[in-house]
Amino acid sequence: MTARGSAAVLGGCIPPAAASRSRLALVAMLISFGCAQAVREGLDAAAAARDAHPIPLKTIGGEAGASDELLDSLDDEPVVAIVEMTRQIDLVALSAIHRREGLSRLAARERTLAAMRSLASETETRLARRVAKLRASGNVLSYRHLLHRNAAIVVADATGLSALIEEPDVAGIERAHDSVASTSRDVDGPGETPIPLGDAWPVASMGLRELWSEGVDGRGIVVASLDSGVFGRHAALAPGWRREKGWYEPGLHGDPDSDTPRDDAAHGTLVISGAVGREVDGRALGAAPGASWIAVLANAGGGYNSARMALAADWLLFVGRPDVILAAWGHGPSNCEDMDRRMIEAFRAAGMLPIFAAGNDGPDRASGQSPANLSGLAPDGRGPLAVGAIDRNDTIAPLSSRGPRGCGGSEPFPDLLGPGWNVPVARDVGNPALDDRLYVASGTSIAVGWVGGIAALAMQAAPEMPIHEVEDLLKGTARDVGAPGLDDDSGHGAVDARSAVEQARRWNELRARDH
Repeated sequence: MTARGSAAVLGGCIPPAAASRSRLALVAMLISFGCAQAVREGLDAAAAARDAHPIPLKTIGGEAGASDELLDSLDDEPVVAIVEMTRQIDLVALSAIHRREGLSRLAARERTLAAMRSLASETETRLARRVAKLRASGNVLSYRHLLHRNAAIVVADATGLSALIEEPDVAGIERAHDSVASTSRDVDGPGETPIPLGDAWPVASMGLRELWSEGVDGRGIVVASLDSGVFGRHAALAPGWRREKGWYEPGLHGDPDSDTPRDDAAHGTLVISGAVGREVDGRALGAAPGASWIAVLANAGGGYNSARMALAADWLLFVGRPDVILAAWGHGPSNCEDMDRRMIEAFRAAGMLPIFAAGNDGPDRASGQSPANLSGLAPDGRGPLAVGAIDRNDTIAPLSSRGPRGCGGSEPFPDLLGPGWNVPVARDVGNPALDDRLYVASGTSIAVGWVGGIAALAMQAAPEMPIHEVEDLLKGTARDVGAPGLDDDSGHGAVDARSAVEQARRWNELRARDH
């Protein structure tokens, strides 16, 4: 909030040096300078602005047991924790409103993000005085309010957390969760298989060059990597990187000064090359080479941290604003961990398509990993779009995780299959000078990239198609492989680029005719 913007909202009650303060610090300063009335007026103005588009809210109960257990386990050392607020946006109700009003994907995005920002801003303002005191006393070292789930990432000691849990706005506190997000990694290591001549085999098998010649190459669509980062200097990727608001590296103790995409675990690079990779030495590497890409280093070192992931999600939603999100990671086979549920729901509500890897633990039954195998997510009860892998002969890869969906729900698992066996990909060798290296890799992570690229082609053909319809389109146009019909090996079948684009074109023509 700049000083100029603050004056407009808070009646000109601006203390010295306010322009250099964060939003939370500014509100606390305003209160300390006797500007509480101006703060209240600002809140009233925000409430009045919401009246034009009422925000459906729900209240979540306190998790006192979990919070007490956390507090009892702490010593004097600060910890990274997530402070959950009682009031949350009801995304089911909000999405229903948007559907009734016939909002396009991008219009629904703007409405959703505005609602999230409004609720989070109100809550942060109410907590400002208490947080400012705790920071002054050294009990809270940092406080970062999230927008997409009305929560906060804090670094605090037991005294600071005990004080926060007493606030009426706070539902509960949990310690940031760490795990290894590595079950969807590539299977064949670098250099094990010679790079075949010509295009990557999915380009020919899906007739992609014909679509590109028709101008359908993903242009105008933004694909994001929510992973270990991306080696942005690679020859297949550098031309498509969106430099403005195109890279973010969240830090739990403050964001590092980083402006160049890098891959912390040599994984995000190989995934996104299947989505947007351009030609290297005459080899076409990705499904949507005309799309631009952005990246966030969410899984530092290939590991998962729930606080870092939440910060990454906030950046994608409110700064990066992609159309497709590649999330080729998980929490292990036969696991129903749902800590990413609200992130996925927020992406969908904001008109962004998250795609997750089914896992590399097949062919055992019910071997899917979370969050891919979750169900019952807002707004319509389905799970995330989960992707398994096939080879060039339409044979399901042995390692591709199978259903049934282990966390409830009647949908088949995985939802779709994509190219994911012996596919040439961009390689990060850890040397910026070697920016054109390729290798052959396999795994459901690879398939995530190709399905994401096909989604970008369909979204180019129908930019305003709501996300739930994009998911339905990809599944409804898939080619049946394996056993006939829906099943828990292949789901709806293998993604079909030509059929998806043609169906998207028909949808767009009908929409134009109706409007």
